[in-house]
Amino acid sequence: MKKYTLAALTIGAFLLYAVLLNYRHALVSVFHGGRGGQSLASAQPAPGQTSATGAQAPQQPTAVSGAQFKDGAYTGNSVNVFFGNVQVSAVISGGKLSAVHFLQYPNTHSVSVFINQQAMPYLKSEAIQAQSANVNIISGATLTSEGFQASLASALNQAKN
Repeated sequence: MKKYTLAALTIGAFLLYAVLLNYRHALVSVFHGGRGGQSLASAQPAPGQTSATGAQAPQQPTAVSGAQFKDGAYTGNSVNVFFGNVQVSAVISGGKLSAVHFLQYPNTHSVSVFINQQAMPYLKSEAIQAQSANVNIISGATLTSEGFQASLASALNQAKN
């Protein structure tokens, strides 16, 4: 009888740990190369930038002399990332990537929402700093990061001079 009780307690403890791990401690860590001291908990997406309604209207592309990209707003391809789609819009100003807006991202599960709210500001910031879609993958948001890279790359390809 003691063996069954001990086994049941062990299994129960493991299940409780697994549930708490999934919902309380989403595995999001960022390798941000020594930039700032901003913690993941304080990173929040800007208001109005997480949906298609917050995106800016497309502008007529204009070439800037010596610039890497043509000015305007470019929408990337929608990329399926298992839990949903990722699609971004790239805003080019003065021949440089000045803003990235998420038009779609996985947001049907509470864990996905939590993880993506932590990851999206970092992805946007790194893309603007790098002036490309070549950004670090965020652990815990790997699929969203890969979808972000693919969607942004397609938007930037449209903007190339």
